[in-house]
Amino acid sequence: MQQSEVCGIISALNALDQHRNVVLQPLADIINDSENLFFLASDVNRAKASYVQLAIGNQVIKSSENQFFIAMESYLRTAEVASASRKVAGQCDAEIATIVNHATALAATFPAPPPAGTRAQGEQILQNNLRAALKAHADQKADEKITVVNLWNRALLGKVVNE
Repeated sequence: MQQSEVCGIISALNALDQHRNVVLQPLADIINDSENLFFLASDVNRAKASYVQLAIGNQVIKSSENQFFIAMESYLRTAEVASASRKVAGQCDAEIATIVNHATALAATFPAPPPAGTRAQGEQILQNNLRAALKAHADQKADEKITVVNLWNRALLGKVVNE
């Protein structure tokens, strides 16, 4: 979300009393849906988190760093897991688009910004921050925007090397 400027939009919404816990709750609901949850032993769960972080970051995943990495690679590549997890990533992307649309609709209700040379005050500053965050998001080239699906595909394509 950071790379697509959405974090700036969420921060600006939060400052305007559109609290992030409310704005982000639909994402949490998608991610934490009972179909998506499975409970792992702590060691395996830490390995999964580390594996995903390395894969998303396009870093080398060395078998010598964690005994569970090879099993994690195999598990994530099963057709059922890959398909279901891509679906969740797509749902997250759709919800992020909803957040951006909500922010855009909210910004459309703001009064015009103060004239050039006039200093914004109070609520105007917060409104200008949301406008700026939306502009940064809109101005970003399509190929620079990283979606949840794209990030998750990196995790699914992660490759453990034997070292």
